[in-house]
Amino acid sequence: MLPFGNTIVTLTLTGDQIRQALEQQYVTNRSRPQLILGVSAGFSFDYAASGAEGSRIQNIQLNGLPLDMAKSYQVTVGDFLAAGGDSFTAFKEGKTPLGAGSDLEVLKAYLKANSPVAPPPLDRIRVIGK
Repeated sequence: MLPFGNTIVTLTLTGDQIRQALEQQYVTNRSRPQLILGVSAGFSFDYAASGAEGSRIQNIQLNGLPLDMAKSYQVTVGDFLAAGGDSFTAFKEGKTPLGAGSDLEVLKAYLKANSPVAPPPLDRIRVIGK
């Protein structure tokens, strides 16, 4: 899965822009209709599989609290996604991008500081209404 050779970028997005990016995981007008983003610890959402395109993401939470659609949050992605790659155009709206180094160097530093790394919980993305 790594390295892609991307630079890690932290963007400031509103809650609604984050919701839009999450919706863009499940679009039908590309060769792979699902491109699932990894989400951080404490972040979760429901995916309504039978919902209409553009309204499938529901109940977005950060640390157990609903995401405020008007509030600004920091989101970290690779520069490929930050530039709208793989049809994730919501990331292009991000403000004040800050680079944090190459994906490989950031991963190596994380593993060195946090080893061993336990797998994440399986309930961060919940599928509802299959």
